[in-house]
Amino acid sequence: QQAIEKDPGYALAYAGVADSYAVGNGDYLGLTPQEARPKSKAAALKALELDNSLAEAHTTLADTYLYYDWDFPKARQEFLRAIAANPNYPTAHQWYSEYLYAVGLFDEAIAEAKRAQGLDPLSVAITGSVADTYYYARKYDQAIEAYKATLKMDPNFSAVHVGLALTTDKRRCIRKPSRNGRRWRGYLGILQGPRYWEIPTKPPATRVSCRLCSITV
Repeated sequence: QQAIEKDPGYALAYAGVADSYAVGNGDYLGLTPQEARPKSKAAALKALELDNSLAEAHTTLADTYLYYDWDFPKARQEFLRAIAANPNYPTAHQWYSEYLYAVGLFDEAIAEAKRAQGLDPLSVAITGSVADTYYYARKYDQAIEAYKATLKMDPNFSAVHVGLALTTDKRRCIRKPSRNGRRWRGYLGILQGPRYWEIPTKPPATRVSCRLCSITV
């Protein structure tokens, strides 16, 4: 916002504002998704009004279409525009992978997640996204490896502990919670707002595993 005040024509600043409202659906700012997402969309659209070639703004707009508007065609269109504008923007590939596994295109989703990781191998969030993609593709061995790799990068990444627990339990095909699942319950007492995981009760192709959902462990 301060950058916009100094330069109202700076498109990337509006894209940054859009990201701030989009990531966590406003939870990090103490806002509800209903408060945050329209602000994110407005900022992204303003950024694109100033510079339609801005991959960051296309990516965040696509994310809002996917997770808030549930407009899958527009989400895909904006993700592809983002990637065309800047093929080396890792977040575009990372978030596009979420769209792809949401619609059941798991091989393509894995490829996009791995492409994002190749562009930014030190990103904890992207490494975690690779693990998520394997999980929803039901490639549990690869998911466990990726979750463990993420925890080596950041042992305190609490959401990854639940991902590892869910994946381990899925692989074991038992209902008894794993040690990581019990450890995750310790984090639940300090976390607030929207959760970032759900356990699909239907094939992933029929549901979106989204950052709006609540945890059920």
